[in-house]
Amino acid sequence: MNRMVAPSLYEVPLQSVPWTALVVEDESIIAGAIEDALAGMGAAYTAFARSTREAVDWMQRTSFTIAVIDWHLGGETARELVARLLDQGTVPIVVTGAHRSEFDDLDGGVQILTKPFRDETLCAAVMKALAFKEERTAG
Repeated sequence: MNRMVAPSLYEVPLQSVPWTALVVEDESIIAGAIEDALAGMGAAYTAFARSTREAVDWMQRTSFTIAVIDWHLGGETARELVARLLDQGTVPIVVTGAHRSEFDDLDGGVQILTKPFRDETLCAAVMKALAFKEERTAG
């Protein structure tokens, strides 16, 4: 990921209210890069999970403003986790992965990022996911 992010991307409404993120990613370097980008956007707290089981454990203890989820987590996919979050309808979702065709069937406002991606693209996807949730709850 490119660390050169335009300052205008961080001038977002998210900086004015505390918000949190759940990052589900089995690669610690990528998870750290995602955390840096989210912190730059104003995330007050980022929790990490390396598997869907860890993610579910986090979600049972804490509520999150957004979830950024890697599609491939070791030997499993995040399909069931994403479906669960979509059913609950409370957390906007950004899904990342190497092969977009594997998760093209996702709907419900899920934002999809193909790896590798830039910080700017992640920031834009987070904003789109949050805007979709806001539109859905307002309507």
